[in-house]
Amino acid sequence: MNIRSKTRIFWYFKSSKGQALVEFAFVLPILIAFLFGTIEFGRVMWAQQVLSNASRAGVREAVLSGTKTTTTINTSIKTALTNTGVKNVVDSQIVWKVSGSVVTDVNTVTQNLPITLSISVPISQVTLSGITYLGLSLGNTNIGYDLRGLTLKGECTMRKES
Repeated sequence: MNIRSKTRIFWYFKSSKGQALVEFAFVLPILIAFLFGTIEFGRVMWAQQVLSNASRAGVREAVLSGTKTTTTINTSIKTALTNTGVKNVVDSQIVWKVSGSVVTDVNTVTQNLPITLSISVPISQVTLSGITYLGLSLGNTNIGYDLRGLTLKGECTMRKES
């Protein structure tokens, strides 16, 4: 191999490193956005499952025990949600219904009626980054997804036993 061919080989590798760096600079933000988007999507799916489990546990507690008040059950639901990462749940986000109408005390519900518990939480309350709008604003048009109005909901219905 002569000196001229070695120079060409070194020149080729030297110039391709710059090209790889520029390509990496273009691809890196896309990869990072995809990674964090996947994490956020998983977090929202997890929070949805937590809400479903909390509503199931709360309505089960209401239909099986005839002595616990709605306030006591709501407190235990909020504690369970806080321990699993869904924080700042207030009483207005926990709704008890019997036959479609809202009730304030589950002890007054007669036997064999279905009790429904709904827990609603805004998506901004469960996302890690708090990003609820993803997109670009180009002139008068917005290209993207606005998640600010999205609400996650866990709901369960059981028949009162006693």
